[in-house]
Amino acid sequence: MMRFKKLRTGIALVTLSTMMLAMPVSAKTNVNAKVDISNGGKIAPEIKSSKRNKRSYSQKVNGINFKLIINLEEGGKYTNEEQVEDVVKVFFQTYPQLYDRFGAYKSCATNIEIRFENKYKHEGVACAEQGGRVVYVSDEFLGKNPKHIDCIVHELGHIIQKGWDKNYMEDMNYEETFADYCRYIYAYNKGKINDSVWELQDVNHQTKRSNSVRFLVWLDYQLVSSNRDIIRDYYELCCDREYKKDKWHDKAWKNLFKGTKFDGMSIDDVWAKYKKSDFATYSSLATDGSGKSKLIKKTDVRQYLKDNGFSESYESKHK
Repeated sequence: MMRFKKLRTGIALVTLSTMMLAMPVSAKTNVNAKVDISNGGKIAPEIKSSKRNKRSYSQKVNGINFKLIINLEEGGKYTNEEQVEDVVKVFFQTYPQLYDRFGAYKSCATNIEIRFENKYKHEGVACAEQGGRVVYVSDEFLGKNPKHIDCIVHELGHIIQKGWDKNYMEDMNYEETFADYCRYIYAYNKGKINDSVWELQDVNHQTKRSNSVRFLVWLDYQLVSSNRDIIRDYYELCCDREYKKDKWHDKAWKNLFKGTKFDGMSIDDVWAKYKKSDFATYSSLATDGSGKSKLIKKTDVRQYLKDNGFSESYESKHK
């Protein structure tokens, strides 16, 4: 089991991905309810006050106060009221889970702003600063592509990447693969929307280990236990800059695999094992009307990780 290190200040880099939704007008809400963060609490915010084009929502989840600001001062042309409500639900269902498992370790932000822009000025269709607190979204893209709402989860994955540095990662693709791992595992309402439009690419499309999101999901699936979290440990190594990029292949991965069934194996050996697995090729798209992909039908990976993984907060467990 890897020990936790003292918190250190990390650098922030702007990264990108796909997107999400919103609308004008704004209100302040205050919800203080116990929420099952593993399945997402349904919020019904009580509107206390309003301010044009800005809305502030707050909710206490497992003792942590989370605040969301929806900023439409430069957006709202393409999105609607229902989309704003969906964005709020996605945030409060997913971000507390990401924070509990990862973000609390580096004291990442609990006060997040989602800013919609009619004249989007950034790369891609959405972006967030690593370790920051603002997610920028192309108002037009999400207004026209409402089923891509889970892209917000990808961007929240960047928010919790506090301290990640390209010089201390084996490959820069780790930034995006981790954020997409977050999108898949923490997809809103168990992926019912996400899996109909977004594909967890298989080994025939993401052929390199460094950019394979599915490989991270498979590693978690293979090594999940009630007293060890391989992806959390991977996250820590990236945050704490424990290994320079040239030390990952021979040292970092072997350290991560200690005490697991992959103990003593090289990362190349583990990658070869993944490539031969059925998990590497099952379709992740739900196309038959059931709402479930072949990958979910065969493995139920999201539920399996929930049932067999760490059941309590890392921070409380290790105090």
